[in-house]
Amino acid sequence: MVGVLALLTLAPLLAQVALSFGPVEHFWLAIFGLTLISALSEGSTLKGFMGAGFGLLLSTVGVAVVGGDIRYTFGSQVLLGGSETVSALIGLYCIPVLIDLVATPEAHLKVDEEQRGIRLREGLVHAWLGKLNLLRSASIGTMVAILPGAGGSIASLVSYSEARRASRDSASFGKGNPQGVLATEAANNATVGGGFIPTLVLGIPGPPPMR
Repeated sequence: MVGVLALLTLAPLLAQVALSFGPVEHFWLAIFGLTLISALSEGSTLKGFMGAGFGLLLSTVGVAVVGGDIRYTFGSQVLLGGSETVSALIGLYCIPVLIDLVATPEAHLKVDEEQRGIRLREGLVHAWLGKLNLLRSASIGTMVAILPGAGGSIASLVSYSEARRASRDSASFGKGNPQGVLATEAANNATVGGGFIPTLVLGIPGPPPMR
């Protein structure tokens, strides 16, 4: 809803911001994304930098955006398009699970005898308690979405970092705090409405799905 309202009311103003977003701003946006590693990998900075380095290595596979050079494809045409983000993330998330399955001989699935059904009321309670977090994250998602090339992943990282910074119980983030989920999903959903601003007004794709 925040993204749609921004599309209806602020499209001309935000379109000017998107139009002035050039290579320099893209560079500093990338640097800003890398600096989020230190904020999001609290307590395990080394692992955060290792993951960031591996992600940067994956991004070098395929045809270079500048210059059109073919890099690290090893003669395979399949790798010309590079590593698709969603597929790479799903595959990487499976690795620690597979290691745990092999290392742990006990049963991994625990059946909950209690049938809780759809927890709509609980979700509405969390949304009401975190209404400021919800509005802040949706606003961040809308503003990030109007930048050409930026998407839900950047908006989710920024909103999550801001939600943890502003929370009184920041230590619980990453350990099941619902406000972290609320922040990332609100920002990710808000990119849909915000992404239509540069797409419809300027003809410049905003988030990658708009392409």
